[in-house]
Amino acid sequence: MKKKVVAPDIEILKGKVKRTIDEQCELEFNSNFKKYLDKGYKDIKDLDIEELTLENAEKALPSEKTDQNGAKKLCSARFSIKRIKI
Repeated sequence: MKKKVVAPDIEILKGKVKRTIDEQCELEFNSNFKKYLDKGYKDIKDLDIEELTLENAEKALPSEKTDQNGAKKLCSARFSIKRIKI
């Protein structure tokens, strides 16, 4: 079972640097979206899926974890060294 993470709500009450609230919302959304792409999430537009179903998504997504460029991500395993007494 996959771990579910609840994303925090982002409140935007006013624009920054003389921006309107709409412009500020769009900039922050694009910033958060780009962060997810950098983590390795895929954009639905890049997958060439006509109808979003589980079967189509499984066919389009790679079976191994990849970054934004499609390079395979290495697992970050931590090894513990046990000392052997002879």
